[in-house]
Amino acid sequence: MSLAESLFHSFADPNVAFLLLNIGFLALIVWVIHPAFHVLLAVGIVSTVIGLAILETLPVRLVGVILLLIASILFVLDVKAKAHGVLTTAGIAMLVLGGLLLFNPTVPTARVSRPLIIGVAVTAALATFFMLRSILSAKDAPIRTGIETLPGSTGVTETALDPRGTVRVQHQTWTAEASGEAIPAGAPVRVVAVRGVILLVERDVAPVASAAGEAQEKGMVP
Repeated sequence: MSLAESLFHSFADPNVAFLLLNIGFLALIVWVIHPAFHVLLAVGIVSTVIGLAILETLPVRLVGVILLLIASILFVLDVKAKAHGVLTTAGIAMLVLGGLLLFNPTVPTARVSRPLIIGVAVTAALATFFMLRSILSAKDAPIRTGIETLPGSTGVTETALDPRGTVRVQHQTWTAEASGEAIPAGAPVRVVAVRGVILLVERDVAPVASAAGEAQEKGMVP
């Protein structure tokens, strides 16, 4: 055999084929759902092609390959559909069964290591679990950026609002409109609502009340 053939046959191992197929299937399915991840496309193609090439040298059974593909689809769909582990459980069963049925059992040397099958199944399950938990945590977390955070924010008027002018809120200048009486320039304001790109504000009396309270505590005001 040539050097390339010798190198390839050194990788022609059932365990290597099993790992490459799982990596390739998962990467390709995630890429189909999120096409922007071009690295996954490259990893998926390379891993799948090498894995299938290795299978050509081994007594592979098609049912095992199909079960591994179904397992990868279930893992990805569980994260995409937020199925809370239901599809992951089915994916683990498909992965274990696919690993056991991947090769002809009449050939004793062509079989996937049982610890490797369990290890890959546990790793895939843990990865899915942590991704699901991250998605759910992000969903329940309050919005910290964007225009949704403006209501309730405080700022100061840059120009008088009579009724419309500009204010400085969250380190940005906005067009604003006074919700009540006119507000002079330099006055503290609080955002009541957002109408398109215009802020509806009212005069913020909290700083004034706080300053009056401090003055009273110091004895400056009877």
